[in-house]
Amino acid sequence: MTQEYLVSASNGVRVKIVVKPNSKQSGIKIDTEEKYLQISVKSPPDKGKANKELLKLLAKQLELSQTNLTIIAGQTSRDKIVLVTNITLEDIQKKIEKF
Repeated sequence: MTQEYLVSASNGVRVKIVVKPNSKQSGIKIDTEEKYLQISVKSPPDKGKANKELLKLLAKQLELSQTNLTIIAGQTSRDKIVLVTNITLEDIQKKIEKF
């Protein structure tokens, strides 16, 4: 079953994310209704610091280079869509299940 936060696209997989900046701990969890990934980052939403930490954390969890992740919507919002390339939707699901 495909979760709503993952959408297959011709150029990769789109991941719906809600970011929580200024958190005590960095971490990733799945929304209870599986509509988005909630990613907490320690960095403030200042000059792209939270976005950089978000991409670094997600790349590490998905075992990919950060060059495979691009924020395609929500650059200055807490609600974001990240395009992930060089990985299948099924592989992302497996790696996210480990959260």
